[in-house]
Amino acid sequence: MEEDESETWAPLKSIKISFTLSMEAQRSALSIFLLAVILFLIQCAVAQKVGISSPIERRAMLDLRASLGLRGKDWPIKADPCSSLLGVECRNRSVSNITVSGLRRTIVGRLNPRFSVDPLVNLTRLVSFNASGFPLPGSIPDWFGNRLANLEVLVLQSCTISGSIPGTLGNLSRLTSLHLHDNNLAGSIPATLGQLRNLKIFDLSINSLTGSIPSSFGSLGNIERLQLASNYLSGSIPPSLGSLKGLQVFNVSDNNLSGSIPSQFGNLSWLVELDLSKNSLYGSMPEELKKLRGLRKMIMGGNELKGNLPIDLFSSLVELQVVDLSRNKLDGDLSGAIWSMPKLQSFDVSSNNFTGPFPSLHSNTSVSTVAVLNLSKIFFYGTLKFSLGMFKFIDLSSNYFQGKDQATPPPAESSSKSRKRLIFTLAGVIGGLGFIVILVLVLVRILRCNKGIGNQSGSADVVPQLPKDPTNLAGSGDPFTYEQLLLATDNFNETNLIKQGHSGDLFRESFLTADLSRSWGTAWNMKLTNFWLKIANGAAEGLFHLHHECNPSLVHRDVQASSILLDDKFEVRFGSLSEVRVQEGDTHQNVLSRLLRKPQTSEPGSSGSGSLSTTCAYDVYCFGKVLLELITGKPGIGKAEDASTKEWLEQSLACISTYEKELVTKIMDPSLIVDEDLLEEVWAMAIVARSCINPKPSKRPSMKHVLKALENPLKVVREESFSSGRLRTTSSRRSWGSAFFGSWRKSSLESATVPGHQNREGFSGFWQ
Repeated sequence: MEEDESETWAPLKSIKISFTLSMEAQRSALSIFLLAVILFLIQCAVAQKVGISSPIERRAMLDLRASLGLRGKDWPIKADPCSSLLGVECRNRSVSNITVSGLRRTIVGRLNPRFSVDPLVNLTRLVSFNASGFPLPGSIPDWFGNRLANLEVLVLQSCTISGSIPGTLGNLSRLTSLHLHDNNLAGSIPATLGQLRNLKIFDLSINSLTGSIPSSFGSLGNIERLQLASNYLSGSIPPSLGSLKGLQVFNVSDNNLSGSIPSQFGNLSWLVELDLSKNSLYGSMPEELKKLRGLRKMIMGGNELKGNLPIDLFSSLVELQVVDLSRNKLDGDLSGAIWSMPKLQSFDVSSNNFTGPFPSLHSNTSVSTVAVLNLSKIFFYGTLKFSLGMFKFIDLSSNYFQGKDQATPPPAESSSKSRKRLIFTLAGVIGGLGFIVILVLVLVRILRCNKGIGNQSGSADVVPQLPKDPTNLAGSGDPFTYEQLLLATDNFNETNLIKQGHSGDLFRESFLTADLSRSWGTAWNMKLTNFWLKIANGAAEGLFHLHHECNPSLVHRDVQASSILLDDKFEVRFGSLSEVRVQEGDTHQNVLSRLLRKPQTSEPGSSGSGSLSTTCAYDVYCFGKVLLELITGKPGIGKAEDASTKEWLEQSLACISTYEKELVTKIMDPSLIVDEDLLEEVWAMAIVARSCINPKPSKRPSMKHVLKALENPLKVVREESFSSGRLRTTSSRRSWGSAFFGSWRKSSLESATVPGHQNREGFSGFWQ
């Protein structure tokens, strides 16, 4: 019986034993697998710690550390580059990525920062170099495009780089990202950059580039972002850019571009952001823009566009979020276009010629109630039939509406509150009338005083008395005595009479030696060049007198080398005074007209032709050319506004940098014998000249600040505050004045109150 039972349970015991063995095998296999994973991870960690393989690359990294002046805390001198240097990455034991953005220099390195990255030549496998925000004053070396063949990413934004863009960068065939914005690059954009077929991001904005947009950019087949904003680019937008099928962002705002918007832009099906604002584009908006179905931002304000908008433009662009067509000459009827954009956030068509009744809101209106609408200064009319309170912000000022907003009326006020409001209103009206009466009496008194003075000056019976003090009429140099004036004008002979003014007559002086343009080639030429700064100061003082000490301000209108007269002591007197005019907006008919005049909206161009030249900014522009003529030793070359003058200006301005002193020697007058101090004075004077020749009149300095700079030229280039930090503010431009007047802020405020920080130059107390 027992044998039978043992025989019955025997198979079950064997099954149990085999199951136990199977579990143990699985556990051992799992342990082996985990051990293998741990060993693999340890091997990977060890592999990461393996140092750089090439001694040439190791030496190159040490040299780069020395040339950039990096701190030992960030780049230890004895550490392996691949494992211990901050911002360095390696692939296959070779340096592939270098990022110095955010790193700091040593004290010695900060004293003499420069664009010195020559050791990169030996890093043959370098893929990315990022120096964003790291000061590298100087120009980009030509070998960048010839020796860094594997480079894919080059980031040099906000690096205080100057000079021109080397055309050899077009040889970097693998480059996908090129960031050069927010620097001081000048000159034209090389057409060879159109060879970068793999480029996706290209940013040259916030520089001082001139010339036109190369048509070769139409070959950038993979480009996604093309940003050229805030430069001085001119010419038209190349139609070839319409072939960039993958373009998503195109920004050329704040330039001097002209011409019409290419109709080929309708082919940019992936375009998301289009910014053409602050240029001089003209013509009508192309019908083809309706094809940009994915467009979210359309910014074209501040141009000269005219004509009707394309039919159903906004109803076709349903993705639009931001629309800015302000400050153009567009006309026609907007009809219901405003309410056809369901994702609209901002809509600005102010200062145009649109007309017609204001579009009514319907129940099926799709515009967002959180939108910001600016419909001011156009010609809408009719009655508003909806509540303005439904929008986050809406500006309908300067239109021709009737009626009032149909919003829910406010609750009636109590009689006591109404009485108080009436009392306050009457008090305000009476006070205002009293102020007006007092103002009129004061003006009448002033007018009578002016009339009495004018009668006295024009009376033939009045005998002039000899003044006790010498008279300084030139605004520079030693003052004239009355006897000298009699001698200079031949006893005020009528043959020397230039013009009769309100407060006196203007006579021609006769004892000056010669003008600046003719004096330059005489026998005492070498003597003249030793007094170049004295001549510049004298001319600046004369213009300062006309612009800031005369009331109303006077504009010379003919500032050039031939109108700067010199005596035997090189004292400056201004000639060509027959062209002197009162500055536009400062008519001297009477005080009342000056107080009530409308503000002038036109700005003078750089050429200053015609009636637009009667501004102080035009005098400053011409004075800048005279300074440049003094520096180059070519007085009179800037007199004409022709192609040769434009070429001379472009070549000269390209050699003036706020960061590199030696560049100015390329254009400096070879007859000048310069030491280090004189070279710095020439450099400072060149920086002043470049600021004066700014193509945009609103960004030129006043003669008050130009004179201040010329009186102390070395402060322009030697001030401690003249660093990349001070040169850059919240706006997009830099100039010598931001640093120069930074240390003078107190004295400037004590002497005069100057508005500032109103433009992209971004420094207080300099630009008008």
